[in-house]
Amino acid sequence: YIAEVGGEAPVSMGIKTTAQSVLIADVSGGKDPVIIYQKNPHHVVPVASLTKLMSMSILLEEAHVHPSTVVVSEEDEVKDEKDAQRLSVVQGEGITWNDMVRAALMFSANNAVKTLVRASGTREDVFVQEMNQRAQRWGMQSTTFIDVTGLSPRNVAPASDILVLARYAFANASLVGAGRGVVHTFPVNSPQGTRSITLRHTDRSRQSFINNDREFCEDESSKTI
Repeated sequence: YIAEVGGEAPVSMGIKTTAQSVLIADVSGGKDPVIIYQKNPHHVVPVASLTKLMSMSILLEEAHVHPSTVVVSEEDEVKDEKDAQRLSVVQGEGITWNDMVRAALMFSANNAVKTLVRASGTREDVFVQEMNQRAQRWGMQSTTFIDVTGLSPRNVAPASDILVLARYAFANASLVGAGRGVVHTFPVNSPQGTRSITLRHTDRSRQSFINNDREFCEDESSKTI
């Protein structure tokens, strides 16, 4: 529904969804977003990989170390998570920082995020504390992070807080740039030699949009999460 206009009852947009919570807003006009549609916007739910918007926003800041190359460690592996999205790498293999960032954002690779956090020189538990502190600073009062990837169902937030997070994240040109595109191929180095990995964007709707309307998708004013 749309918020009341002129004292009249909310107007239905004809949207039917089974989602527990929905929030659609126009943020093109400046500081305050215009809410277009909402359904339980303050209902707290697990946020899954949207967690990566916070972890990567912080990682890409200048305050954190950005080594030119990161080397995969066994401790970065996503354990006991059979269906978790991961980058097919093994201990000792080296990948550039920028390619690992693209793996985390474009492919939503959980082990890539863990590798980047470790390579930044910050312990993961300390980094999670920083994520929660940042959420509070940005006014995301109902948000809690337990890990850096979103694999924990205890990473929770309402749609209203995710809107705040998205606005901060999408203001980061490095983050937006790393998440763009549909396919990305890059080298992986090891003592045994060099091989390549090709990633394809996990958002199928994005691939469909780009195939049918590249101009719309490449428009920096249009962001969907």
